Amino acid sequence: MSGISGVIAKRAAPGLVVVWLIASALAGCGGGGEPAGEGVAFSGKVSFEGAPVEEGTITLAPLGSVEAPITASITDGAFKTTRANGPSPGKYRVEIQVIAPLSDAASAKEKARAEAVAKSMLFGKSPAELGVAPESMAPRVNVAPERYNTRSTLTAEIPAAESHALDFELSK
Repeated sequence: MSGISGVIAKRAAPGLVVVWLIASALAGCGGGGEPAGEGVAFSGKVSFEGAPVEEGTITLAPLGSVEAPITASITDGAFKTTRANGPSPGKYRVEIQVIAPLSDAASAKEKARAEAVAKSMLFGKSPAELGVAPESMAPRVNVAPERYNTRSTLTAEIPAAESHALDFELSK
């Protein structure tokens, strides 16, 4: 009898596995009250030393969650996401980068290196020879202090809502 029941179990097992996989997949769909892929649209303004940030990024890294961070571009002091690419409600660590061209004398070596790399990518010609504005090839760096990005202590609470506004004023 054990031989026949063993054969039945072996033949039934693949079917049970398929049923289990389908049930598991369906159990993971929906729920949670939020439609799949819908977060909270967030927007706001960022200023650095009293002036709107011309270019940069803002990242919300979830605290106590395994969700991926949400990053938005800052342009002319403003940023925004839609619900489709916004964060879920919860607490986040905020990281802000303020991007600006290198401009002081100490960066001359870095500028020369970047120009050499650009020239090698442009078939040995300078950007100006190809009609590319030289300033567009200038190296750009994050000028915000680490306390706003790599060592940020900024946090934000995103409520369960359709949208939420966040404003930040940064200083050196």
